[in-house]
Amino acid sequence: MRSRCRRGRLGALLAAGWLAVADAGAAEPSSRLERTVLAEGLREPIALDVATDGRVVLAERRGRIAVWNPRGDRLETVGALNVFSGPEDGLLGLALHPGFVTNGWVFCYHGTPGVLENRLSRFTLRGDGVLDLASQRILLRVPTRIPKPNHSGGGLAFDAAGHLYLGTGDYTYADRSEGFAPLDHRPGQELNDSERTAANTADWRGKILRIHPEADGTYTIPLGNLFPAGNPKALPEIYAMGCRNPFRLSIDPPTGRLFWGDVGPDATQPDPARGPSGFDEFHVTRTAGNFGWPYFIADNRPYRRFDFATRVS
Repeated sequence: MRSRCRRGRLGALLAAGWLAVADAGAAEPSSRLERTVLAEGLREPIALDVATDGRVVLAERRGRIAVWNPRGDRLETVGALNVFSGPEDGLLGLALHPGFVTNGWVFCYHGTPGVLENRLSRFTLRGDGVLDLASQRILLRVPTRIPKPNHSGGGLAFDAAGHLYLGTGDYTYADRSEGFAPLDHRPGQELNDSERTAANTADWRGKILRIHPEADGTYTIPLGNLFPAGNPKALPEIYAMGCRNPFRLSIDPPTGRLFWGDVGPDATQPDPARGPSGFDEFHVTRTAGNFGWPYFIADNRPYRRFDFATRVS
């Protein structure tokens, strides 16, 4: 009874406090947030970045790039990439160079029709109105294939030092492992084996890559990536590996910490014979590392070794 009385008194005090706050705010407008629509009728908008001068550069998955300019308060198309937009590909990521206001450099991660690769390219926006498609400089080529599996990634972000981060998915089927780790090593089942990508130090996919773009359209390798240059079994561009689909990433400017969301597998319940249920993950790191997929998920919960042919763990 004592506990109930205390709860009742606390509830009364809270109610009184709420009423007092409500009365004090009676003169306030009904809403303190004002919604201003900048653009309508967008078709699969997938990425945007904001320049230091207030311009917003927006990308749609099917290739259109548009700019909203606060001076004119309108969204205008500045160019369109010719992209392959099947399954999970297309124009997947966009980031503005830290010096965009002066150099006009726009970085895009995109597919190209008839070419089995996703490209990290730099384009130049001329003035306010034209994306110069002839200015394209291809920095990275990430292999794709037919048929197309899942998880292309595409997140892009710059840090304060001008290093560019690119998230690439593990490019592995999501629906052939009952929601658990896709580690099917049988011949002909390579697209159901994320070990070939996310766990492979010599593969671009299932990673967050970090490079430093140079003015001539090439790039250099920053210090502090996961593997040093000159290792024939590892790509020096790798910053983080063991990722499933790092679709979007961001840098915290005051600390330089890298944040990303990783889309997880689909098992709704854990299975002692297979492993944990599916988790989506949010990661943060200050240093390069291996983040576990497809061997672990969430707080380092391991998957069981499973033989897809015999169905035995």
